[in-house]
Amino acid sequence: MVILYGVNHYGKENYHIEYGECQQCGQTGQLSSYDTAQFFTLFFIPLIPLGKKRIIDQCPNCKKHYEIRLSKYYKQKEEDLHDINNKIQQGEEIEKNTINLIHILFQYAQFDEYLRLSDVLAAKSHSNTDILNLLAVKCYQLGSYEKSIRYANQSYQINQNSDAISILSSASAGLAQKLYEKGKYPDGLKHLRDLIILDPEKADDQEIKSLIEIGEKSQPVADQLTPVIEYRKKGTPTILPTLIPAGLLLALAVFIGSIFVYDTFFYEVWLVNGLKEAYSVTINKKEYQLPESGQIRIVVNQDVLNFSEDSDLIHITENQIDLKKGEDSDAVFIINPDQQAMIIKEKTIYSMNPEAGIDNPYEFFIGDFTYQIDDIDYFFEEFPETIKLSSSLDEEIKHRVYHHIASDSQEILEILIYHGDREKIAKYLDKYLPFHRADNYALSVYISQYAGDRNESEIRSFLEKYLYQEPVSIEWHRSYQEFMSRAFPEVDIYQHYLQNYQQNSQNPMYAYLLGRIEEDEDKAFQYYQLSENGSEPIGYGYHAIAYHYMCKGDFQNGYSYAVKAYETDNKSFFSTYYVMSEAMNKIDPILKDYEERWLLDQSHYSNTYNYLYYLWLADNEEKAQEVQDTYLINAYEEDIPIAQAYFQALYHYLNGNLNQCKEALSGLDEYNSDPYLLAILNKDVEALQEQIGDWGNLENYCVLYILSKNQKAGDIAKYAYDKIMELLQDGEKEEQKLYQMLVQKKGVNFSEFVDLNLVPELKRVIATMVGLAYPGAKKQFFAYANQLNQFKSTPYWLIKETTSD
Repeated sequence: MVILYGVNHYGKENYHIEYGECQQCGQTGQLSSYDTAQFFTLFFIPLIPLGKKRIIDQCPNCKKHYEIRLSKYYKQKEEDLHDINNKIQQGEEIEKNTINLIHILFQYAQFDEYLRLSDVLAAKSHSNTDILNLLAVKCYQLGSYEKSIRYANQSYQINQNSDAISILSSASAGLAQKLYEKGKYPDGLKHLRDLIILDPEKADDQEIKSLIEIGEKSQPVADQLTPVIEYRKKGTPTILPTLIPAGLLLALAVFIGSIFVYDTFFYEVWLVNGLKEAYSVTINKKEYQLPESGQIRIVVNQDVLNFSEDSDLIHITENQIDLKKGEDSDAVFIINPDQQAMIIKEKTIYSMNPEAGIDNPYEFFIGDFTYQIDDIDYFFEEFPETIKLSSSLDEEIKHRVYHHIASDSQEILEILIYHGDREKIAKYLDKYLPFHRADNYALSVYISQYAGDRNESEIRSFLEKYLYQEPVSIEWHRSYQEFMSRAFPEVDIYQHYLQNYQQNSQNPMYAYLLGRIEEDEDKAFQYYQLSENGSEPIGYGYHAIAYHYMCKGDFQNGYSYAVKAYETDNKSFFSTYYVMSEAMNKIDPILKDYEERWLLDQSHYSNTYNYLYYLWLADNEEKAQEVQDTYLINAYEEDIPIAQAYFQALYHYLNGNLNQCKEALSGLDEYNSDPYLLAILNKDVEALQEQIGDWGNLENYCVLYILSKNQKAGDIAKYAYDKIMELLQDGEKEEQKLYQMLVQKKGVNFSEFVDLNLVPELKRVIATMVGLAYPGAKKQFFAYANQLNQFKSTPYWLIKETTSD
């Protein structure tokens, strides 16, 4: 008896096919890889399991393949992925390691992970055609033709290379066939015709040509449809058996039923991540990984989604979501688990009239967990540049929905403030601030009038809820102190902070926070000095000491502490450091810092303008001209002459060359000129008053007062003086002290004025104003204003002119 025994593989999981060359026989074909179980067999019956294996690149021609123990395979996969990720994060040979990452993901059949990462890799390699082409090829191999076309198009726009066109051709053909199978012939034809527009030679490609012919022949024509039901005169409907065979009728019924089942039980859902870190959520026991600041599309067949997560980044407030919608609704569900993404629904008009416009094109969604949005034509993509209008229409409105990826909270808040959407601001900040308690700008918006219609008690409750959450946030406490002094001045928070300091005397943060609300200036300064003694430097402590010296005109000591604050945190304290560096005429370090920023982003207005400002202060006109020309070319394009004149005007203005400034502005029309600047130059108090309007601040009104005094315009001077007094009375603690000095009508005590903790620029113009208002104090106060004239800001030459009389 012949005994048949051997070793065989049973089962195929994680199956993957990739077109390539077999390393065994050299022929090309579809190489397959998969997980399988290996058994010892007797008469082809599996008896003894020999372990699980990974079959790699099994050739359809020679049947040979590579084989590795499955546990070793997955261990090696984790090691390889961890290693390549570390190299990329450390910035090591980015291009080479990005390509290696793509190959490793495919080698280990991590296709879902690849598709999730592909957009991120494309964005980071937006100018590298080799990587873009590789991404496009791999997407094509996975049948993700839309992505393949997008990446190849991106590559072709950078460099009209033949590789990109070849990939575009294959992907467009694949997508067209895919759309044809779904009966979407017009959509398939559109992609093929887009390809021919890009490369007319593809019109002669036999595959593309035949696909276009199939699409054109297969488009439905209305008058060829055959009626199914005929109504007799008595009203009884009868099915015409001669027109539809029974089998076809059954198929039709199944098809209609399938449409009903799909519409009833399947829902399209988009998961959006509003954070700059990836995280995962579990929906109905299946885990989904959300890429940083990205989105993924899923299709679910249940009416209710059950959510859970184990990430410290988010806290899911809704564990269940009901996806039911109205029968006639075409809404798509968008879920934002972190509730911090800004989703925008935008509409545009396609019209035969190029002047056509549209009102209110934006609708914002933010701060909620779930959105149900109707009437969307394009999801998380740009509008197409052109569409084909119906013959009966000369214009058409289309909608898209997208995730606005902002650089920071300030960008999102400024958009919402601009559009006046206060409730959405409040919703966003409710979710954002607990996780970003050091965001000064977001905190300032929250405690301002912008954040919805909340009363002061609600704001106080929100701030106190997170006041002592670890780690302690100085920014949160600063905002709380400022808010309480304004909204609840009767509440004694000093004792509270004194107790905190006594209990945590080794923590320099509490010394600094106590100093902020200490009424006695000398004691406050002592607490600031104590904040230097902690194990870790507190930038705010250095900042407060620098500010103290600066306000007393001691620029040398102020500069030394401003440097310490800047070295601790250059993002938070750059303004203190820059002002003191300017006062000490140490411009070179600032120029170096701004040059780095400017080189990174020449399109950012504030970086370029500030860089120019410091170049002008350093009298580096040659470099300023070079930067100005580069910026103008990048930012203004056709309006370069207008921008050139305006920048020249600013240059002369900052340097006190008023005639040259007027001459530069004279060539500008009313729209492009600066009426506020012209009013100052012309000493036109009425025009200046009109320009100040309702947004005037102390410095504006002080300038107006100085101008009107010089021109003996008594009514305007009185108007400006009254405004100054009103702002001082309602101002912060130091400004209120100044108000008390002024209302005595006996003059201002000079030493008390010098000790006031006011911004030096403001002290300079107020000192000049006081010198004009109280002639007896003129000499002393004008001398002090001249001392503070080391600061070249708005408008130092005006005070110089006044004090020289």
